[in-house]
Parts: sequence; structure tokens; C-alpha cells
Amino acid sequence: MTTCVSISAAEIRKLTTQKLIEFLQKEDLELIDEDFSIISRERINGRDFFNLTKDILRSYGMKGGPATRIAVFANELKGKKSRAFHECISEPITFSIPDRKLIQHAELPEVTNELSVTLRLNVLFHNRIHVSVFHKGEVNEDRINAVGGGLSLNRWYHLVYTLSEPEKKLNFYIDGKWVEFHSFQQDIKYNNGPLCIGNDRFHNGFTGLISNFRYYNWSLSAEEVKEEYLKHTNNTKTSYVTTNDCNSVN
Repeated sequence: MTTCVSISAAEIRKLTTQKLIEFLQKEDLELIDEDFSIISRERINGRDFFNLTKDILRSYGMKGGPATRIAVFANELKGKKSRAFHECISEPITFSIPDRKLIQHAELPEVTNELSVTLRLNVLFHNRIHVSVFHKGEVNEDRINAVGGGLSLNRWYHLVYTLSEPEKKLNFYIDGKWVEFHSFQQDIKYNNGPLCIGNDRFHNGFTGLISNFRYYNWSLSAEEVKEEYLKHTNNTKTSYVTTNDCNSVN
């Protein structure tokens, strides 16, 4: 299931007057009933919101402070896309070398120029050859890759990858702490291929468990990475299921 964590400009434009008021009431704009009454009286809805200026709001009788705050807030939200993530795996799932789970591109949130992948990983066996934990894309395309190895056995790790086209950088975190980054000179392609967790038909899968696998359409900050790590650490699950229980494709 894809979860939206912020509202986009396109979604704001669809708001009725009452829904717009409810949206503004949740924001830290220090507005009072008098300000919302003006919005209601003038029947301002989501389509009108991005055309508001301080002068327009003042002409409706709004005080200078709230008029300025609303106008600045509307300008900040113009062109903003909603932040969303898709939780591909929640409960721990066991994987062996042939196991894989496919997530179709259409199921994932739309990506513009950033993305992040977070997961909890428990490696049960070190393979001697390159193995695939996850990747997105087809064999001849540029792909997001993550490989197993270098991690202790029978221990849960929280792993985070953040990818940014503007920064040309891939950051890697383990257990809430930044570990390293890789720089890119070429443009990063955001393909429309499926996200494959485990065996990708071109590399063996790994042997171990995965839980809390999330795909985000923005680059998580260091603070957000730490919050995710602490949240999942405090809610560690002990039960697990197999890939066969989760409609995996072998």
C-alpha cells in the first residue's frame, strides 16, 4: 500500500472551501476564527488558493499578518509534489537463493529526481558469489543495486539508501548512521522497470530475512533516517513468514 505523507499542489487544487480551511487549520500559521471566516465568506477554494496575494487577502478585510503568512505559504506550496512511500514488505519474510518478490512499477509512488529505500535485513548465510538483495530495472538498464556481504550473520540491520539526482549522490546508512556515499557523473535514470527483492534472474538471491522494506519518492534526510531506525528498532517483530506466504515469484 502506498502512503502519502504530505499533500501536493495538485491535491490542494481539488479542495473545497471547507476542506481548504481544515487543511490550513492543521498548519502552524497562527490563524484565528476571523481569518477562516473570511476564507469561508469569500468562498475561497483550492483552485483560488495559489492565486492569493497579500493585497487580495487584505482587500477581503484580513489583517496584514495572516494575509502575509497565507500568501507566503501558498507560494511555497506551488509545484510541490506529494511525498509518498510504498511498504513492499512489513512482517519479516525469509528468503533463500531462488526466492524473489516483484513489485510492479505502477504500485510504487511516482519519482521525480530523488528516492530512498529502507529495509531491515538479517543475513543467515554468506554466499561466496555476488548476490542480489534488491534492484529496480531490467538487465540492460541502469539499476538501483544492493548486494549482500560484509554484514554479520544472525543479526538484524537497518539499511537505508538515499539517491539524489541534483546531488549526483547515493548515500548509505546502517542502523541510523551514515556509512559512505557514491558519486555519479552521468545522469541518473529513473526507469519504469519492476522492483525485485531477492533473486533477480541474473544474480542469486541472498539467504536471510527482510522486513519493513519501503520505497520512498524523496531522499530521506539524516534525521529522518535516524527516526526510521529508532522506530523500527523499538518495534522489532519476532514472528516471520516465508516468501510463499507473500505471493513471491520463484
